[in-house]
Amino acid sequence: MIGEFTAYAGDASGPAASLLPPPGAGVTAALPRSPLHLRLLRDAGVRPDILLYRDDHLAPHMTAAEFARALYLGRELRWPGRPLRTARRANARYYPQVRRVLDRWRIDRLILFLESEPLENCIRDHLGDPRIELWEEGLSHYVDFHGPVYDGLRAGVQAAAGFYPRRIRRRRADRSGFAAVRDRFEHGGIPAVPPAAPADPPAVHDAILVAGAPLVQDRLVSRRRYLRAVEEIALRARQPVVYYAHPREDTAPLAELERIFGRKWFRVMPNTGDVADHAAANRYHAYLAALSTALLDLAAFGPAAMCPALFGLHRAHRRLSRLRFLPARVIANGEDLERFCEDAQAQAHGADAAAPHCIEPQPEIAV
Repeated sequence: MIGEFTAYAGDASGPAASLLPPPGAGVTAALPRSPLHLRLLRDAGVRPDILLYRDDHLAPHMTAAEFARALYLGRELRWPGRPLRTARRANARYYPQVRRVLDRWRIDRLILFLESEPLENCIRDHLGDPRIELWEEGLSHYVDFHGPVYDGLRAGVQAAAGFYPRRIRRRRADRSGFAAVRDRFEHGGIPAVPPAAPADPPAVHDAILVAGAPLVQDRLVSRRRYLRAVEEIALRARQPVVYYAHPREDTAPLAELERIFGRKWFRVMPNTGDVADHAAANRYHAYLAALSTALLDLAAFGPAAMCPALFGLHRAHRRLSRLRFLPARVIANGEDLERFCEDAQAQAHGADAAAPHCIEPQPEIAV
């Protein structure tokens, strides 16, 4: 239930004592939305008195101490998928419940990661921006990729379902009103700490790693366009490609590329955990993605580049190209991709050994 506190030890063997502060106390709170946000809090050495969380999937990523200070907020009822009237009634009750939970304490400092989602907008209006710090959400903290058409359609569905209405059509907040804006690469305030290396030496792969993205699932790119772009990467990399799937991605269509190129040249690796943890235990010549927050971490391990233009995301390409402070390059076209991959391979093997390694793919079945 919303506002219900149930803590378990790290081994989930039984209830643990609540570490929440007493009602009425002045506290620091945070509303992380992803495992990355939990890691940023840890890297910055910030230990909130209360961790508010919305989605069940976040709980397993908390340490036992964090979970002992966590408070479940629940989320809005989404539509379509259920009767519209049911969603509207549930959401009309949801936001007052959230406000009552917040009123149990005097929140002196609140850390948000999303700046203008309905839940965050409700909380901002209730507490006031001067008590709120905006921290990096991920890549979208630096640039908005979607555009007015996507944003308008999404806001229309949310409004119909009774989501919090104020600023529902705005993807960006006026950041000047926040107590602070903190991130890893532009304003500072959060250290850019690479994922911890495992005890064993990393395995070295003579290949490029591509971090998958759920662009098809998010309806930003058609499946056909996405597969065509991944195929172009496999052709132009001129070295084997390992595709590390995103957890929300349907990888079944990529099996055709495995069949065409052969798994020695193109291999899909199912998601078994954070791609940054995989990269910490494995070394590749370079790291590629269409759009990926994870690539900001992967750049700590070697040359990294995003290539949204290959996937037809030209708006994202233009905006990313202006962000010179990000640790990843932005690839403009296929020729630029070839040069990037060849340079990365030369760096990995040494300039003299680069030429023999730059071979053309040999598909097992003609395209």
